Amino acid sequence: MKIEESLPIASKYISSCDWSDFRFSWEKAFVNAVFANIAYSHIADFELENTDNVNLIPSSTYADSMKAYIESQTRVDIKELFNEFDAEIDNFVIEDRLGIASVVRINELLFISLRGTEFFNISDWRYNLYARKFSPLFTYDNRIKFHKGFYEAVLAFKERLEREIIDRYPDSIYIYISGHSLGGAMAAILYGLWGMGIHHMHSSWGSYRNMVGKGVQGAYTFGMPRYANSYATTFFPNPFHILNSRDLIPNVPPESLGYSNCTNNYPLDKSLSMKVKYYGRFRYFKKIGSLILFKKTEHHSIENYVARINHQIKAAKN
Repeated sequence: MKIEESLPIASKYISSCDWSDFRFSWEKAFVNAVFANIAYSHIADFELENTDNVNLIPSSTYADSMKAYIESQTRVDIKELFNEFDAEIDNFVIEDRLGIASVVRINELLFISLRGTEFFNISDWRYNLYARKFSPLFTYDNRIKFHKGFYEAVLAFKERLEREIIDRYPDSIYIYISGHSLGGAMAAILYGLWGMGIHHMHSSWGSYRNMVGKGVQGAYTFGMPRYANSYATTFFPNPFHILNSRDLIPNVPPESLGYSNCTNNYPLDKSLSMKVKYYGRFRYFKKIGSLILFKKTEHHSIENYVARINHQIKAAKN
């Protein structure tokens, strides 16, 4: 589902949803999926250095944006996507070679969407097969472990993101974090850190989280890989994770390497249980092989998730 198709629908849900309510809803999931897709429309300068690897990013939005630049040297202005919105709009982007954060403010709502880059993406076998874990020092518990690559990707831009938010938006605001694929894992880690009050900022950042009825309200992730072990997913707040049975990514890294599913899974398939299953090493490496060869990726694309969530909402109303 293309951005131009989904944004008018998202606009209705932005107006009708109670964003002060942190509980899950499919309408909020749809809005956050649209913003996760919008993050792919921004092409960083360093990504233009090599335009041959466009298929590494699981989004046709990214491919279309890259194609537009190659053909006419034009880039998508995220703020212009919201020209039809009757609202106060502001946006900025934080770029790093390990990840990109797209931030859009709509009135009193702040949507932070994270994505991977061609330099650090879920199709890269080094991050899927190696899958090294480590324990952050601040936890004082070496049983709590995160995927080292995913965690370091968040730290690469986290402090800059926090400072930009504080400088731009001193007033209270509702904050939602989203991400797809690798961006989902990064969003989950960022949400966990912010939810526990782990930040680089002075005390004013704490006012965002601790203010009654305001602050970091929630996180929605789509087709994300496992990003931590069971101690971490128990200790830190978890995002709402939307997944489908034909998407390979939620099955990696394997549980046999000490990784655990997040605790809030929302399947798009009636036949899929709330727990992501692991079917053994052989099938795991077969799945990884499909990723490396870019097979079976259509079920993983963010556009597919946006369309299927929209279908889910329509079906529930009938």
